[in-house]
Amino acid sequence: MAMKAEQILYTSCKRGIAGEASGFQTLTYSPQIAVWDASNQLGVLFAQFSGTTMPSGLPILPTKEEAQALFPKRYSFRRLEGKDDLCGMALCTYIGKDYPEDSGRSGNFLGHGIVFPISECGINPGQLIGSPHFMTRIDPAIVRKDERPALLPTVELIESESSSLEAIQDFLGEGYRCDDFKQMFACLLHRKDKRHDRTKRIFINDAPRNIQLWIASLMMALPLKAALNISFSTYEFDPENSLANIVGVSKGTKYSSSKRASGADYYFDFFENVENVENVENVIDNEEYANLSDFCDFVCDSLMYSYENLQAYHKFLEKFSYSAADKQLKDAHNLSLLTQGVLTFGDFSIEQTQEFLAFALKYADKDFNSGLSVIAFKYLRNAEIADDMFDAIIGFQRTLAAENTIAESSIDLGFMQRIRKAVFKRKKANKKQ
Repeated sequence: MAMKAEQILYTSCKRGIAGEASGFQTLTYSPQIAVWDASNQLGVLFAQFSGTTMPSGLPILPTKEEAQALFPKRYSFRRLEGKDDLCGMALCTYIGKDYPEDSGRSGNFLGHGIVFPISECGINPGQLIGSPHFMTRIDPAIVRKDERPALLPTVELIESESSSLEAIQDFLGEGYRCDDFKQMFACLLHRKDKRHDRTKRIFINDAPRNIQLWIASLMMALPLKAALNISFSTYEFDPENSLANIVGVSKGTKYSSSKRASGADYYFDFFENVENVENVENVIDNEEYANLSDFCDFVCDSLMYSYENLQAYHKFLEKFSYSAADKQLKDAHNLSLLTQGVLTFGDFSIEQTQEFLAFALKYADKDFNSGLSVIAFKYLRNAEIADDMFDAIIGFQRTLAAENTIAESSIDLGFMQRIRKAVFKRKKANKKQ
């Protein structure tokens, strides 16, 4: 699937598009960028990446070949603040010698950003990691010019082969990575820490290519609307100051896993764990993981073996106004199993039932809740329903009637009378007992 996007280049040059003097600046962009006035918003995509934020132990003045092969490349993605409702993704690549190249200074980098309206996004950002559309080199003659550079064209993006579904399946299929992925995904959905009023980040310490695939896997597991609300960065020199939800880290930087015990963030450190296995106890609380384990199994198994099932679930979510990436994804999945007839109310615990009914009340439209109401009334005919389950379903029906959140035809057919009849029948059955 192709998608159009605007682009912007940021580097140290003699003269940029704004006509400023030499130094780090916006080299050029496509025309729509100026219309959006997104340059200030885009600054976050290039922030915290420079010659002073490279891992220790690398050459001070690398050759072009060394800069490409040895130095980290950072893919980052996030929603941009501002009235235009945009998303931005960038690749920052260390170039080495600063402009002018004969100055002997090091520290130059090239930032290539793409920007697109959220409403027009048709590609999961995880599938853009490794895209050949991102520039990693620039002709020195361009940055040496006295005149302003030409504007860039709009670019048509396609999914990256290096972060394709096949690449993800090959990656997760090795060793214990499926188990690690399930825990990572559970952490992503649990990142809202209400006790400390903060959002936990996921730190991944692994080989650069592996970090890219971990992030691509997590993003692909999410429905598109949810994925667009997750930010990531495949490399940070100072990860504690990163604004991203998912952060790639490496040795030779300010990263340290010593803060893992604080529980402030989630750490997946595959270099410290030689067996490439993270125990659940070390990453996420057992009880929290248990609540999501079945859903994480479904997501991972679908991602690996039957992607069409995951796509069908993502399609189901389009019926709702929900667009977050949190534990409610599990509630929506339970709701899909119920409405498709795969499971009945009796297959869920009272807690699960209360959660997915609350999800429907908050995010579903009238037509969906009308259909759910019919399923609920059919189940109420079962005399073996536990009291708490009966109360939960009747509470749902009463809320629908009180808030008028079902189709008018359902109310016209005696919606409240059906509720009263069900309650009366229930009381009568309890008296006989």
